[in-house]
Amino acid sequence: MDDFWDKIWEAKSYKDFINYIDLNEEHEWLKYFSKYNVKRVCDIACGFGTYSAILSANNYEVYGSDISKRAIKITKDIMENINLDYKNYKNCNVTNILFNDNMFDAIIAHSVLDHITYEDTKTAIKEFSRITKPNGIIYISFDSVEAEDKAIAHDTLDDGSMIYTEGKRKGMIFRQYTDEEIKRLLSKYEILFFNKDSNDDRNIIYKNNKCFSFSI
Repeated sequence: MDDFWDKIWEAKSYKDFINYIDLNEEHEWLKYFSKYNVKRVCDIACGFGTYSAILSANNYEVYGSDISKRAIKITKDIMENINLDYKNYKNCNVTNILFNDNMFDAIIAHSVLDHITYEDTKTAIKEFSRITKPNGIIYISFDSVEAEDKAIAHDTLDDGSMIYTEGKRKGMIFRQYTDEEIKRLLSKYEILFFNKDSNDDRNIIYKNNKCFSFSI
């Protein structure tokens, strides 16, 4: 899995992505971050830094992580090229995030959990909780799996995750999560926002209070 993401980013430069950055993008999580007086945020699996840049442009104290060292370099290069501040990025897996307990007011993990197994997702959610302050805000999202995703050669793991076996996606995991599975994974937390868009992508914002039961 690590090898897949390293290969994805290895031949890339920040110049390949900088024009995709829109600092004026509106997001529901920005509204919640403002409402709950969020200041310090971690961009989990930052990729090329879209959300890191938006956070910094909105005056948040930005940290981040990614499994790929190259992705982190691209993110930093983009941030520096457009004169945006950031604090620190860690090269690590979402199942073992190298930040201290209760360090962040909020975290973002956009389209992250659907690229690991169900068991790893359970571990990652615990890690998100660990590094976020009590009653902090956590944003996660899940992409829908389209027919074309299923048509690409893959094996199916016991938990239903697809792992691609050929082409550019070889080695990548992609898992379709149902709404019920997501709510079950978050059953200990207070869900503040749960939205399914026209593409069946899910965006969820929840509070790190570890005591709220969400019935399904």
